[in-house]
Amino acid sequence: MNAAREVFSECGYDGTNLAEVARRAGVSRPALNYHFADKPTMYNDVITSTYTGVVAPAINRAAQETGLVRQLSVFVEAACSAIAQDRSVLAFLCTSVADCETRPELRDPDHCPLTIIRRFLTWAVKDAVERGELSSATRVQPLADALAAMLWGIGFFGGFVGTPRETGAAAAEMQQFLTGTLWATPPK
Repeated sequence: MNAAREVFSECGYDGTNLAEVARRAGVSRPALNYHFADKPTMYNDVITSTYTGVVAPAINRAAQETGLVRQLSVFVEAACSAIAQDRSVLAFLCTSVADCETRPELRDPDHCPLTIIRRFLTWAVKDAVERGELSSATRVQPLADALAAMLWGIGFFGGFVGTPRETGAAAAEMQQFLTGTLWATPPK
């Protein structure tokens, strides 16, 4: 599974071939085909595994919190701790967004990271409006999409650009920005 995730994250769905996955996994092509009948099956298994190992636990932890900023902070912390062991997880999450957008047949609404994270953020923003934490004039979906773009930006940085240490520092600064602790004077 790790070899498949690495190849998908580096090459995208279209650029991935089973021979390369088998080579990186250190198994023969027939052995790989025993576990995965074809590339779509392998991709589905990798995306499901990544969802259940990273996305779902991060959302579940965040949903237990009260307050939008705290929910976002816990989501980022949980996701970062889950991916600290393997950078390809974050890279795969990012490339899966592009793959699922360009190849809709790959999109599994129950495991698609983009769909699930947008759904969570929409719920969190709507809940913050209902609690009075955000103005009743808040446009829920545009704000949820802006937050998703910010989170995917951190994800892209962590998966492809920054070191784990740099990514952790960027995530920490983002959290401080959201809580208002970076402002020289409180924002009005």
